[in-house]
Amino acid sequence: MINKLMKLSLTGMMGAGKTSIGKILAEKIHIPFYDSDQLIVDKLDLEIVDIFRNHGEDYFRNQEEEVCNNILKKETFVLALGGGGILNKRIREAINNETISIYLKTDQNILFERLKNDKSRPLIQGSDLKKKINHNKLLQIVLDESGYSEMLKNKKDIENENKLENIKELLNAMKEFDNLESFLEHVSLATSLDQDWESEKVNLMTLHASKGLEFDIVYLPGWEEGLFPHQKSIEEKGENGLEEERRLAYVGITRAKKLQKFRDLLVCLFIIIIAQNCLQIKRMVPHITKI
Repeated sequence: MINKLMKLSLTGMMGAGKTSIGKILAEKIHIPFYDSDQLIVDKLDLEIVDIFRNHGEDYFRNQEEEVCNNILKKETFVLALGGGGILNKRIREAINNETISIYLKTDQNILFERLKNDKSRPLIQGSDLKKKINHNKLLQIVLDESGYSEMLKNKKDIENENKLENIKELLNAMKEFDNLESFLEHVSLATSLDQDWESEKVNLMTLHASKGLEFDIVYLPGWEEGLFPHQKSIEEKGENGLEEERRLAYVGITRAKKLQKFRDLLVCLFIIIIAQNCLQIKRMVPHITKI
């Protein structure tokens, strides 16, 4: 435990002050200080900008991983890790397992002010600095490190599969925007428009999202073998999968107050079973029709 306490790593965005604080900390507790970026520069006798220009980022990241692995073998140190180093899963796991990791949180506006005129950092050259913060990678790290994605993958049921699909949709949606700020502005605007809309509108949602809700008129498209119930559910879970789809179908059928309409309704096994077992559906939803 003593050795681990003497292995400290500083992480954070570029410009957060990892090198400056790391030097002060190492001096105060009388242990060696290492800067991963500087070690790479010394090793290759090239500035980081030149390494990126001549060899590319992948080459730099490989060097970064090698340097970090060498430092982690030492008994005691303070390590300032390059801003992008923590995005490497192998480095991240090693840092978490072998050191006390300290994250330097810095206000975004302060980072912009510190770095706007910095010509020594290749990843922030050539465009708006705000667009260089990869919000997709940050979200993926949060999902991985929190264990949330792994938890959903391990729970093999339709609800968690739906949550995983929602996460994928979120990641895909975020890719369409240059930065997190733009994405949040879009979401805020879309939500505001939805709340302020006073005339008639159509709500588009999944069956899972419709649980607990009711509408005067409900359209249920795509009720056909292979799509709903989905072939994947039947192949992977057999009767249990079909039962889950059956329960979901019941949710959809009972959302309408006045009129229920099916589109592309073909003969489905679980529809027949529902009709046999739920004789009160007609009473609960008086006007079930097919279009």
